[in-house]
Amino acid sequence: MEIVPNLSQNVWKFAVDEVSLPKSTLLPHSALLPNEQLKLSNFLQDIFSKMPNGIGVTNLIKHRIITTSEPIKQKYYPVSPIVQESINKELDALLKDNIVEPSCSPWSSPIILVKKKDNSYRFCVDFRKINKVTVKDAYPIPQVSATLDKLKNAKYLSTIDIKSAFYQIPLEEDSKQFTAFTIPNRGLFQFKRLPFGLSNSPATWQRCIDKVISNDLEPYVFVYLDDIVVVTQDFDKHLSTLKEVFYRLNSAGLTVSKEKCALCKSQLKYLGYIVNVNGLHVDNDKVEAILNLPIPKGIKDLRRILGMISWYRRFLPNFAHLTAPLTRLTGKNIKFIWSDECNEAFRQIKELLISAPVLSCPDFTLPFIIQCDASGFGLGAVLTQPHSEGERIVAFISRSLNKNERNYSATERECLAVLWSIERFRPYIEGARFTVVTDHHSLIWLSNLKDPRGRLSRWAVAMQQYDFEIIHRKGREHVVPDCLSRAVPVVDFVHNISHNPNNASDKWFDSLRESIVLQPQKYPNWRVQDNKVYKYIPGKYSDLQEPEIDYWKQVIPKQDRANLISKAHDLVTSGHFGVYKTFHKLRSQFYWPKMHADVTRYINHCKVCAENKHDNKPPAGFMTSRSTIKRPWELIAADIVGPLPKSTEGYMYILVVVDYFSKFPLIFPLRKATANSISKLIEDNVFLLFGVPSSIIVDNGVQFRSNIFTNLMKQYNVKIRFTSYYHAQANPSERVNKVLKTALSCFVEQNQRKWSSLLPKVAAAIRSSRHEVTNNSPYFINFGSEMNLDGNTCKFKDNLESDVQIESNPIISNRVTGFNDLYKDVQKLITKASIKMSSQYNLRRRDVQYIVGQPVYKKNFMLSDASKYYTTKLAPKYVGPFYISRRLNPWNYELKDRDGAKKGVFNVKDLKPYVNDSPN
Repeated sequence: MEIVPNLSQNVWKFAVDEVSLPKSTLLPHSALLPNEQLKLSNFLQDIFSKMPNGIGVTNLIKHRIITTSEPIKQKYYPVSPIVQESINKELDALLKDNIVEPSCSPWSSPIILVKKKDNSYRFCVDFRKINKVTVKDAYPIPQVSATLDKLKNAKYLSTIDIKSAFYQIPLEEDSKQFTAFTIPNRGLFQFKRLPFGLSNSPATWQRCIDKVISNDLEPYVFVYLDDIVVVTQDFDKHLSTLKEVFYRLNSAGLTVSKEKCALCKSQLKYLGYIVNVNGLHVDNDKVEAILNLPIPKGIKDLRRILGMISWYRRFLPNFAHLTAPLTRLTGKNIKFIWSDECNEAFRQIKELLISAPVLSCPDFTLPFIIQCDASGFGLGAVLTQPHSEGERIVAFISRSLNKNERNYSATERECLAVLWSIERFRPYIEGARFTVVTDHHSLIWLSNLKDPRGRLSRWAVAMQQYDFEIIHRKGREHVVPDCLSRAVPVVDFVHNISHNPNNASDKWFDSLRESIVLQPQKYPNWRVQDNKVYKYIPGKYSDLQEPEIDYWKQVIPKQDRANLISKAHDLVTSGHFGVYKTFHKLRSQFYWPKMHADVTRYINHCKVCAENKHDNKPPAGFMTSRSTIKRPWELIAADIVGPLPKSTEGYMYILVVVDYFSKFPLIFPLRKATANSISKLIEDNVFLLFGVPSSIIVDNGVQFRSNIFTNLMKQYNVKIRFTSYYHAQANPSERVNKVLKTALSCFVEQNQRKWSSLLPKVAAAIRSSRHEVTNNSPYFINFGSEMNLDGNTCKFKDNLESDVQIESNPIISNRVTGFNDLYKDVQKLITKASIKMSSQYNLRRRDVQYIVGQPVYKKNFMLSDASKYYTTKLAPKYVGPFYISRRLNPWNYELKDRDGAKKGVFNVKDLKPYVNDSPN
């Protein structure tokens, strides 16, 4: 019998088809002689052909769970029928493999089914509450620092992977009850083998494998958790050692994952090092984030990098001299020009950062600290250890966010940074207690998620196997991961407007471009690049903008303006909003003369707006101004919209929560508007994300008057402020409701059942649009930067450097000052708007008159019909055109249609002038 390669299938097969392994398992060593290759083939034939398949079970040890609590019984998480089917399949497989059994335990944990990349599911149990009351096992995880020396000059290297290692350790009979879990419609089950997710699982496994691979196999074999590594200088010694390892595993009842074993390799990656015959080498992954640190494009980028470098100045010789060329650029009235001297200093600094004494080898007798951060476009992290002379770096890492990840909330991005950095640093921190440092205070809830689903379920499962503490550090002290997260390549998802030479020429634009090129000194705030013109227009809160390049607005010629206005107004992510929001959306990115007049003219001729938007006439009754608040999420309002036509996803209601200070809306679709579902959404997605408010404004709906809701507010010490009956306008969320329903009616067209799929985009449109009261978008007030939405606006990003200098203050001080100024201004604007609204609200109705023959709209009085999936909430507010046939008095007009048929008499309040759809 012999092993022959099957190159077409990239596997090695035994001639009698007893074993089939990936070619990578048997990858020939670069220095193997023909007789050594034959020996390896015979060895694999002897070992793998006799090795049992499936998951083994050892007789050396059993796992015991000791708790400090009474039984904990948790409810299972409801799932869909499709997911239920997958759960049943997973359960049947575990029962067949003798991993689980039916249970009568008083304990119960919920299950989580995590969706994998191939759309299949992975069966997991949420053991977080069990882990909290479990007595921790102090069995030591190996200290591999001493073992690293034994890897040097290793000529032959092999790694052996244990198949589903934890499942090969049985549980003590009295410990099985603690692992019980509930399967909907199937009952209660418990594990017979050691499950994944228990806090002491790594310690028990290490105790087991240490009994199998004892010290007598040193210095050729060592184990770190589920990694078994064999290293030798001699080929025959390597095979004999491998044979002994496999014999001991087989005697202990343990089986290996054949396809994951790598035997007789010339090189492998282990604990941040590349190991080969030439010794140990630093893995480039550890320093890639520093090596790829881009040249700063402006003064803010440079300050951020200098802040990170200064964090390790104690390890950098001649720090002041080395950084002098860069520091000079941060002075007042100094033009930012990146010279060869700056470039050389930057190169030397990066080399020093990735060399000793800054970058050190891991010392497994010391605790590890992960510092991580997320920006709007990237993640960054650094692994450090405390030494007597200061904090020493073990590794740097960073990566950019993909398109979907950029749509995550700030808290979700910070959570992603924590999970990603832990997974990347797993070889260092697994099995030991470590610390995670973040500048995002909300992450304290990360280990206490309730009913996790989707992304949160994957994160919860990934986290429960690690023992760590999250510590908050102020942003001004969190400079290293912050710099790494912002130093990744930026991918812009919006499109620049390119001047089309085939369009009719704009003489003003062409003349301006020519003048800037010929006489640039006369146009210091104008630039020409790639045949496009840009104008420098700084924002009011310039300290919060990033980067400085955002101040350069692309100048648009006449022939391109109408199309740009259309995108900023007509798209779903633009919401068909009014002049104010549309104008400021465009103004944040572009410039042209009389832009406001052009936007006004376009929207005044928009038929969709005319037919779907309300006329805001002041009703009777006086309004008093509202007391002033001082910060976001201090006062919120909540309201329910619906019932709506049952959407294709099964939703019938919408819960709207609005922050009164920033006007930031949170919009949630609901299948049922129950007190329990509403209270849970507000707790999980408002209180635990943005903080607990002082007060909440709600109407008199039964959901808000319920004991469930009022008890929740009492628990968090939140004051409930009820609006008057039949006076919905007293609730600030009503304005968002009106905007929301208007935007939905603009896009649902004939199929009103698709409204729930539009909610995320409409919510993004509201959050990213400037509000009339605050003069800023809700997103900007909350996060200090504008939201990027694909297809809405255009940004100039490429290779543009500013001659206009921003005041030379430290970046953190600038951001803090910027937020303080922003909040003070918003507070004043809210007060002013409240007083102004009160006076305007109390004015009499406006006088409107029509002439005979004039086309008009009339209000749409068609009633909802659930059987036809039609509701007036999403229907056009006005229909037409109709024509004035007779004026009965100043308040009543008789209408007729296009064919002259009389349509009745209507009050003037129910009419408005018809508009022609010709905005261009």
